Amino acid sequence: MLSGTTVHAENFPDITGSPHDRAIRELTDMGILEGYDDGTFRPENTVNRAEFLKILMDARFESAKTPDDLMCFKDLERKAPLWYARPVCLAASLGIVNGYPDGYFRPEQPVNLAEAIKMSFRSFGQEIPPDGNGHWYEPFLEAARNRNILTQLLKNPAHLLSRGEMAALTFALVNEKKQASAEVSPAAVCGNGNLETGEQCDDGNNQDSDGCSSICIFVPEPVRRAIIQIDQKAGGVRSVIAAGQKNFQFIKFTALSNRQDAVITSLKFRPSIGSLKFALNYKLVTDRDGDGKYETVVQSIGLTQANSLIFDYFEAGTALLPRGVAVPFAVTADLSSGFGPVSLGLEFATNSPDYIEAQGTQDGLMLTGIETDNSCTADTCFIRVNTKDSTNIDITERGNLFITQDTSPPRSRILIGGTETAPLLRLRLVSDGEDIDVRTVRFDGIVSSIEALRLYIELPGQSFDPAKTEPFGTATNGQCPDQPASRFCLNLRWNLLTVIQDRETSVIVTAKMKDDSMGATSGQQVALAMSQSTSLSSHAIEAWGTSSKQALVQNNSDGHEDGEIFIGTARSGPNAQITGKTGDTALAGIRKIENSGPAEELFIPLGQNNIGGFKISAFPHSNNFHGSNDVVLDSVSFQVTAQNVILDPMGYRLRSPEDPSLFATCNATTATGLITVTCPDLPETTIPTHIGQGNYRTYFLQGNITNNEVSPGSSLLQVTLPVLGRRGTPNSVSWTDESGLFDWVDTEETYVDLTRYRKR
Repeated sequence: MLSGTTVHAENFPDITGSPHDRAIRELTDMGILEGYDDGTFRPENTVNRAEFLKILMDARFESAKTPDDLMCFKDLERKAPLWYARPVCLAASLGIVNGYPDGYFRPEQPVNLAEAIKMSFRSFGQEIPPDGNGHWYEPFLEAARNRNILTQLLKNPAHLLSRGEMAALTFALVNEKKQASAEVSPAAVCGNGNLETGEQCDDGNNQDSDGCSSICIFVPEPVRRAIIQIDQKAGGVRSVIAAGQKNFQFIKFTALSNRQDAVITSLKFRPSIGSLKFALNYKLVTDRDGDGKYETVVQSIGLTQANSLIFDYFEAGTALLPRGVAVPFAVTADLSSGFGPVSLGLEFATNSPDYIEAQGTQDGLMLTGIETDNSCTADTCFIRVNTKDSTNIDITERGNLFITQDTSPPRSRILIGGTETAPLLRLRLVSDGEDIDVRTVRFDGIVSSIEALRLYIELPGQSFDPAKTEPFGTATNGQCPDQPASRFCLNLRWNLLTVIQDRETSVIVTAKMKDDSMGATSGQQVALAMSQSTSLSSHAIEAWGTSSKQALVQNNSDGHEDGEIFIGTARSGPNAQITGKTGDTALAGIRKIENSGPAEELFIPLGQNNIGGFKISAFPHSNNFHGSNDVVLDSVSFQVTAQNVILDPMGYRLRSPEDPSLFATCNATTATGLITVTCPDLPETTIPTHIGQGNYRTYFLQGNITNNEVSPGSSLLQVTLPVLGRRGTPNSVSWTDESGLFDWVDTEETYVDLTRYRKR
């Protein structure tokens, strides 16, 4: 049950900090709510239908006559009336509840939000007509939204109401009823010679024939004074902002009017930290169309007086609050360039009794009394304000730029002459304080086979494809006056690489390779780098703050972020050189190695048979100046798994289907178990080993299976190319570009499984 031993609200230990504590206290003091015998209120407990109706009936019809029929529903038919029989049957007799079609009321069932709002509005005489276009509860939720009742819950009509939420709903309607009663003006007396509320005229007589006596009252009901609610939005994390930034949003809030349209006529703010002089051009703006852009200016220049910021001269119509529509507002300002480091924030000037002024547009009445964070010091408060912590900022002279390598850097690559490489570096650029415009980028580690570096912006969620993306810049040695050949530079115009404040920008670096006619050679090692040096002309980055209009300085390693460029670190500290993975230049390259047969066969043959096939594809290129540069297969090493199977160690052959008469012999380490099979030093006279640029060749490993089932049971035979794509480790395939020997393969695959043979 809801009620127990009566406990005064101030003694409830469990409502402190509840968003509904005021409603609970007020209704308890009115005698509408009671706590539990243990002295608690339990605001988070759910409420059932009977409990909720008892509260409503006590709030509205405490003195009403008890109905004669206390068994108005099937589940109330008892010899002795249940404790909730009176409120339930009273509500039924008043048409507030109807029960379920089967004749039951189900009093113990938790009440959901839609049911609670419907019962509440009916209890307070507010019948909401259906709109016929949606669910039955939608008009009730809309009415609650217009009255600013439990708005945070209205998206979920099935939400089970808690005791605290029940108190908030009931109190809102009780309070609305009280205010409506307090605002009813005395009835005008027609013919007394006084022009009173609602009269067209009054000439001081009661003659009907003059048209100005008994017909003088023309408004049957009084206009209810507007109530507006202002909800400040919570500020963000305290951040560093560079001086000179324009239109920084200091404070945002929404304003909602109930009962009638209203208009804000004055707003007053004060610094939450710092001084108003740290910014200028204070502006009040609004987002009238709800697109998140505060583009409508309410007042372009706020008045600063002492420690107050006042807006009270609004553009026509910009501060209008249509009834039931939450209108977003923001206060913006330009950060002064002459200050830093300083701190600044704005908040409502709650120390002033009139920090918000407004009036209704229908009755023209000023809205007096401000309730701030559930505290109203006036007899009646028609303006309700919920404040939040403001966004306080630290203003610095200029912003900072941090350049780091991606946590998953590109792997080592074969850099083929005459092509554009895959990514060699992936950089992460982050700025704080302001947007940063990068003006110069320098790279080290360049070799003679590289013609240029191309830089791209990597878009979030999109796979990088240089064929479909335009680079924003190309780095060359010619852009580095008096610099060594191993350094390439990129000098950028404005806005080609702008790092947006507090947003990560990803930059990909590829290489445009020379072909052999331009001097490209095979076997050069490449590892692109960005220097950690801060010395003149040797540093990696030059940049400019777009708000502060100042050049950022190089890292001074003092542990502070003072408008600096940091290389290789995401926070203040010494620079660290950024170095990409080492790759090798070549005049041809393997593009892909893949299984050329089915994934699995459910039969293990006996005798000399193909036990694995693979296809090698070569990259296309233009290195033909000194003759065609093909991929030439040098050696292949397999791993053979033979479970319950025996193969002849001398029976392995490597063949090409192009000429079945040719084969190369291979060596095996054992006859069964885990077997290493090596086919070394493959001459062209044994099998075709040349793979032309843009072409492919298929090869088969043959083995002589002498026993496919050593003992009864299942058998397995599997061939794998176990090591691929790993520079620094001898791979399963070695090859040449007809110029140099490579013991590793630049492929996405780190291994390739060939056909698996099983016998069950």
